[in-house]
Amino acid sequence: MHKAKTVIVLTSRQNFVWTSMQEIIPSLETTWQYFCEKFNYNYHLVNVDNAPLSNDLKSILISDLIVVTCFNTNIAQYIKIIREQLNIDTRLFFYLHGLATVALWPLHRFHILHLLRSNDLFIATCEGDIKCMKLAFENGNTIKIPFTIDNHLLLEDFSIRDCPLVYIGRISPQKNIELLIKTYSLLDQKIKLQNPLIIYGSEDHLGFPNLGILENNYLSKLKILINELDLENYIFLRGFVDRIQIQEELGSNFVFISLSTHSDENFGMSCFRSLLAGATCVLSAWGGHLEFKKHFPDQIYYIKTQINSNGTQINLHDFKKSILSALANKKNGPKAIPSYFSFENTCHHLQEFLIHSEYNAQPLSPLPLALTVFKQQEFFEKNNKIQQCFNSFDDPAFISFFEAYSSDIV
Repeated sequence: MHKAKTVIVLTSRQNFVWTSMQEIIPSLETTWQYFCEKFNYNYHLVNVDNAPLSNDLKSILISDLIVVTCFNTNIAQYIKIIREQLNIDTRLFFYLHGLATVALWPLHRFHILHLLRSNDLFIATCEGDIKCMKLAFENGNTIKIPFTIDNHLLLEDFSIRDCPLVYIGRISPQKNIELLIKTYSLLDQKIKLQNPLIIYGSEDHLGFPNLGILENNYLSKLKILINELDLENYIFLRGFVDRIQIQEELGSNFVFISLSTHSDENFGMSCFRSLLAGATCVLSAWGGHLEFKKHFPDQIYYIKTQINSNGTQINLHDFKKSILSALANKKNGPKAIPSYFSFENTCHHLQEFLIHSEYNAQPLSPLPLALTVFKQQEFFEKNNKIQQCFNSFDDPAFISFFEAYSSDIV
């Protein structure tokens, strides 16, 4: 097999509407630049927002690999031109992000799924993504490679008496913040005085788009709940704060908490940064959260999540015990990125898959579960609900993906 000479990296800034993508996409670009420098490949970055494909056509025609860092309509159009109009069969390395839990329906919706092949490589960041892909496709070639960062601040420990409990992320019902607040209310007053709950993040106003459940007032509901539980002096809603400022404010003396069952929780960048800072974490046994225990064994407590017709359910008293255990057994976490998450390790695995992956390309073959999701999405789109693909929390298709993403680990 010939050695790849040119790597095309398709990227976009449209996805920067999500704060996490402002970190992840540039990190992926840096990863592939590092990869090309390490293995002597030509690196060619194409921002699909800026110019027509014709500007980069010469490089694409001679490329040995095309990396897709994210997905949107511009990316879809580029892939259609490359595969359909120009008939270029260069392999794609396609980052899944949050697409696995919805059976890749956006790729079907924007007419590129049929252009993908079994020798294209889908890059996941957690075992849940791989499970979801196996449920949805007979021959989807999926591997797990984590995200990483190259600009983490390693701060000195702060010598403060209080150890705050901290949530960092979107204010969304998919993050189950109301369950965090209810559990926090069960703590003794002395504990709450010494361990305030600080919530960073802005409201996304999205509700559960995959389920067609709208929610425009989630933050207001949280404020009402805080008031009803008489927690105004213990819980602080900070809104959106720049991540560097958050790191400077918190240092390492905090407990990070996330009960997320968000369909896009395939990694957890805020959790990752908190672990690197030395924080202890109490996490839902869900998606990307499950990837951290092996590499941060003394810093993590898991909470089992379940689903019923009303949404996510947890045992509040078990959650309370985990918070108390995290506070009582705080460890000094690593002051460096574990090797598994390093650029060096990531590039090594990419090279292995590039060299040894199967090249006998076959059309990508959706299984019945994926076909069901496609059909449901098409039905909902006719009723002006383009993002919905599941009927309810009781939808067997939704339950299948939820169970693939969750774990009984505690």
